Amino acid sequence: MRLTVADEGFTQESFAAALFKARPAVPPGLVAGTPAHRFEVYRRNVQAGLVRALEARFPVVQTLVGAEFFTAMAREFVTRQLPTSPVLLEYGRAMPDFIRGFAPAAGVPYLADVAALEVARGEAWHAQSLPVAAPADLLRPCLTDARLLLQPALGLVRSPFPVLAIWEHHQRADAPPIDWQPQSVAVHRQGGAVVQEALAPPEAAFVAALLAGETLGGAFHSAQHAADGFDATAAFAWLLARDLVVAAVSDIHQQGEQDDATGR
Repeated sequence: MRLTVADEGFTQESFAAALFKARPAVPPGLVAGTPAHRFEVYRRNVQAGLVRALEARFPVVQTLVGAEFFTAMAREFVTRQLPTSPVLLEYGRAMPDFIRGFAPAAGVPYLADVAALEVARGEAWHAQSLPVAAPADLLRPCLTDARLLLQPALGLVRSPFPVLAIWEHHQRADAPPIDWQPQSVAVHRQGGAVVQEALAPPEAAFVAALLAGETLGGAFHSAQHAADGFDATAAFAWLLARDLVVAAVSDIHQQGEQDDATGR
């Protein structure tokens, strides 16, 4: 299927916008005489490709609502959310927020958080792996005043629903019954595999604070106020045992330089 382009009036922006409109007109700049149905076929093929990408990225979400519902929801997402990167693997990052505002999905209140977990899994799988911090860098007396630079693969999903249990329930037939309690899930990569770990509320608050850029001491403080029973030594050891600490940065300006260097 070929579309002939004239120089006058044609822009990539108008063509891209027309591809994702629910009721598009043929964009300006296509040669007069090019049948409108050719553009429509092209548009439908592009949208179908994006829907297939979403199906691949959100298999559990699709299972929860069924293929027909998911396809309709994905098509609506595609008309509202243009790709922002030529890397198709990145498409769908905004799906959780979209689901939260998608009225027909309101009957499955945990759907958006399951989608967030699947986004975190994909990002952990494709994230850059950085060298871990040298032990000497983590033994200085003022470490609690430092900000920890963490592996790009580390993500955190906090939900009032048991999102990890729901996800695991759709991975194997012998999964235990779901305990309908809130769950916070750390997602990272270990040994070439994506790992998901449920965290207790104080540990989740600790990881969330570090990911938000708080100092180690500030993260300890946040965790202690989140719930009783926080063990700062065990929480820090959890990070180290999983090689999640890349550097400890004492100065905010230096932190920004580190972030620029790693793309965080």
